[in-house]
Amino acid sequence: MRSAWLLGLGLLVAGCEDPKDGLVPIEGTTYRIGAPAQDGDKNEVIVDMLRSRDECRAKLELTDEQAEDCVPRFDRATGQGRFAFRIVDKVNLDPLFLPLAEENIKVSHDNRPPPEVRVTRHDARPTSQLFILLIDGSQSMHEPSTQEGPVMKVYNALMDPSVIDGFFPKTGSVERGVLLLRFTDQVRGFDGGPPRVITSRKEYKDVVQNYMLAGSPGWTHLYDAVDFSVGKLLEDAIVKDWIQQRRAEPTIVALTDGFNNEQSSDSCGTNAGRLTDTLEKVSTARKSEFGKRPTVYTVGIGRALRPGFRLPKVAPRQISPSMLCGRYQDSVINRGVELLGIDNASLDLMAAAGGGKSFVKSTHKGLASVFQEAAAERYGWYQVDYRVDGFYHRRSFDLGMRLDAFARGGAKVRVYPSGWVDAPALAPGDDGWGKPVSFRVTLTLLLPLLSLLLIGGFWGPASYNARRALFRRAVKDKGGEPPPSQTPPTMGT
Repeated sequence: MRSAWLLGLGLLVAGCEDPKDGLVPIEGTTYRIGAPAQDGDKNEVIVDMLRSRDECRAKLELTDEQAEDCVPRFDRATGQGRFAFRIVDKVNLDPLFLPLAEENIKVSHDNRPPPEVRVTRHDARPTSQLFILLIDGSQSMHEPSTQEGPVMKVYNALMDPSVIDGFFPKTGSVERGVLLLRFTDQVRGFDGGPPRVITSRKEYKDVVQNYMLAGSPGWTHLYDAVDFSVGKLLEDAIVKDWIQQRRAEPTIVALTDGFNNEQSSDSCGTNAGRLTDTLEKVSTARKSEFGKRPTVYTVGIGRALRPGFRLPKVAPRQISPSMLCGRYQDSVINRGVELLGIDNASLDLMAAAGGGKSFVKSTHKGLASVFQEAAAERYGWYQVDYRVDGFYHRRSFDLGMRLDAFARGGAKVRVYPSGWVDAPALAPGDDGWGKPVSFRVTLTLLLPLLSLLLIGGFWGPASYNARRALFRRAVKDKGGEPPPSQTPPTMGT
């Protein structure tokens, strides 16, 4: 019996140790986790999923307290899981800082998307960036020239203090530059001259105040402007040198109040072939060296013409008029379909190809929020909490994630719940997500188990001694003769 309880105790302790098969015990749980592997073809970055407190402290340079949010957590009772990751350069293994948001991270639990996911970003750091603002200079942008007109909305958004702080942070040693460009059939600086990099808050304010409301209206060559910004502009000697010296990522924000419209006879469907060419050029620019490739944001001022438009799951090689325009494919743009709304389908497709996001806003505050997002801080690592039905924690499962923007990358790891016992359930937190309980609760669970093992190990000899003592006393009380079982047998019987 003693060997049985020793075996049971050994098995319980072994479940908390690091076996020699590459599995690592997850702190505070009865789960173990395998070695992460990169998932997907043609990944541009390494997604480094962190498995233990020691990894968090070593790779992220965290204190023990800071590492709390990095340590993995899993709980069968609530169905919750948590992991942390960072992005690493595939070539030199340096950490990369990206402005990933919740919608940019696709989590899977056994190849199923969890119904609840929360992403917390850590280690915010400003990085050197070059912002290229492409502002529509067409006639419609200047009509009417009032506080509610498109050009005034853009003016108010650009002069918003929070936007200026985003472009030119008051703290930090990194350098930021802004190119303020207006496009019609050509792309020029706000002052009508060639593009130039603005590097100070004062210079930025002066250019916006003096030149934003000026300019000669013309046709809306939106696609040509995007082509120029991802191609010739980045090859301009001054711009290229500025980017290379500061290792600054170019971020392009293309803003319009209507459609790509190059002549009076253009219909919505006419733009299908032009957009196909632009998407190809944007995709080519996105294949340049990571960290130097442009990210394209698109913005429409007003309301969407096709609010129900959804991006195709696979990027099309060619855009058809029906895909781009739906029932408006034969509608003339000039003083026609442009009065009904903005070509949000084109904006969505260009932003998807450019690794950015597309927006439709109708107020200067809405526009300001877009510029703020384009100038968002970069982060060093990310904490992901998710929740599924606890049933899916009853067997080992694959935990995976992929990036949905900025770079191609993904990782997957196998998690192994214990088949014998669960750790104490997480305590409910104020935000609806569970928090680890103290070590005392863990002892509350383990001590009864250890007590049962100890009782089982000593029960045999203890019960034997108890029976022996009781039966001997009973025999003495009857006259002191030994019990029948101890009387020697009589010869011949």
